[in-house]
Amino acid sequence: MTSNKDSKNNNISSEKILDFIVKNKNSLLGGLFAFIAILIGYGVFNNIKTEANKEAANAFYTIEKQYEAMVKPEAPKADVEQEAQAPEPKKLTEEQASQLLAKFDEVYKVHSGTPQAGFALLDMVYILKDNGFIQKAIELSEQKLEGLNKESMPYAMGLLQLGSLQMESENYEKAAANFEKVEKLDQVSFLKGEALIKKGLCYQAMNQLDQAKAVFTQASQEYPDSEYGASAKKYLKVLLINN
Repeated sequence: MTSNKDSKNNNISSEKILDFIVKNKNSLLGGLFAFIAILIGYGVFNNIKTEANKEAANAFYTIEKQYEAMVKPEAPKADVEQEAQAPEPKKLTEEQASQLLAKFDEVYKVHSGTPQAGFALLDMVYILKDNGFIQKAIELSEQKLEGLNKESMPYAMGLLQLGSLQMESENYEKAAANFEKVEKLDQVSFLKGEALIKKGLCYQAMNQLDQAKAVFTQASQEYPDSEYGASAKKYLKVLLINN
């Protein structure tokens, strides 16, 4: 049973709380309105973000369609005696590559802060490389890559892509440096094996054989049951035999 003393204390507490609310109602209402405004603002922000992502996806998609139109093969002439084979896609000309790059740069400037931008960059670099414009691909990657979020997947994949292009163009020192950056990224551990093997091959190409052996040894130990481990053991065996 509640005592009179407890009842009295409860009444006093209730009176104090009511008195506090009356005296501070403007501040409390202001805080409530601020909280509601934050919630509304967060919803609006998410909505804007979603719309921005949609716009970015559509904008980059137009570049992809433009590229497909450029390389679309001409329809083969009908031949009654011989079955028509599917024609090969055309390659970009220098002028077409420049046009596509200009369009990409225009769209990228507007939508560079979206997640779609990073993946679009990977695609554009690949398109240039696939059409024989390796130097243009390297330059584009070097220009845009550092502007990406360093914790994002496109950044890590872009580093590996750039290193592979530099390796192909025999710029082994820069390639090895980019492969090493990939190794240090936690979000893409699945790319580390490839980066290690390619880094070892870069050291081997530069005749830095001790570094190459160390890298291949590391890869063979870290990936003993994978294709990377098998490749590392093969390269290491060749190096030990020849040196």
